Amino acid sequence: MAMAFQRAVKREAKLRLAISGPAGSGKTYTALTLARTLAGPSGLVAVIDTERGSASKYADLFNFDVLELDSFHPDRYVEAISAAVAAGYAVVVIDSLSHGWTGHDGMLAQVDRIAKLRHNGNTFKAWGDNDVRRMETAFIESLTGSPVHIIATMRSKTEYAVEQNERGKAQPRKVGTAPVQRDGLEYEFDVFGMLSPENELMIQKTRCPALTGQVIARPGKPLADTLIEWLGGAPALAPTAPRTLHAVPEVQPMTPAQPAPKPAAKGKTLPHWKTLERRANYVNISSPTGWEELCRTLTGKKDGQTYTMEDYDIVERDIQEREAEAQAQHELGGGETTGTAPYFTDDPGAPIGTSSTVDADDLSTVGVGKHPRN
Repeated sequence: MAMAFQRAVKREAKLRLAISGPAGSGKTYTALTLARTLAGPSGLVAVIDTERGSASKYADLFNFDVLELDSFHPDRYVEAISAAVAAGYAVVVIDSLSHGWTGHDGMLAQVDRIAKLRHNGNTFKAWGDNDVRRMETAFIESLTGSPVHIIATMRSKTEYAVEQNERGKAQPRKVGTAPVQRDGLEYEFDVFGMLSPENELMIQKTRCPALTGQVIARPGKPLADTLIEWLGGAPALAPTAPRTLHAVPEVQPMTPAQPAPKPAAKGKTLPHWKTLERRANYVNISSPTGWEELCRTLTGKKDGQTYTMEDYDIVERDIQEREAEAQAQHELGGGETTGTAPYFTDDPGAPIGTSSTVDADDLSTVGVGKHPRN
């Protein structure tokens, strides 16, 4: 088949902007400011909030709709973006993208889960697993291929630089370094900038020539106007067919004959299935159908199939890890409190607060107590 080149044409495009910065640098406020200008006076702005409602604190200053995620599985991000597109929003703000990498149910958690389930704990092999590659591909395509403007914030790793103040004395200053995200993800965007604690945006990568090398104090409407002018061009080609952003398989419910995992027949009953189910509820299993879906996902069983002791052990190990993380969050958070701090309860039906984050280094120093039901 003959190949023919044709003259390139600059067409109207949608913005892909990523903003990284340390806590307090103004990522959310900056993203909302730019989004409102991009959307125009009548356009709709959607915010995917992973920060427990922090974006809504600006609802008196900006007009937008919000969706608060409690699971940061990559597919949930894809579904949220797809829902915003279907609802007719002009701009989607993702605040923040970092949770999809390191947060609860995020990409790293999925790799660990699949490594334990299929690769004897080898995370290197797990990164090549078809399920991991599907999740990662769908996640990136939802960011780069959606027919709306995308503005994403990323947390950055925080370090301190010692500088001299106006009196000539050494003084530490907080600075942001690399974003908390997969290496290189920022280069999937048209424009990527780092916010300083003083709310200065340093452009580090751009396809917009007017922004090359710029340092922009308090980025807002002038920056958005520059981007709108750059995004203009010949009308975009109309799609020939509706575009599906992702394909997340539907979760099939358990049949009424098997509402929960059943042990193998012939009297070889497995121990404490009910106890295990209560423990799963206790650590707030977050999946479309809860306990049943967790067992099917971990073991690969289908409806009607019996479960063996090996299946039981797989589910047991997964729940042990979830209990360890919940207990670590409890101990690091200082016990049962009110407000935004974590809380802990003996009630197996109550969710566990997760307002503080737990690093791997923290987990190694925390003793894991027994579940109160055991």
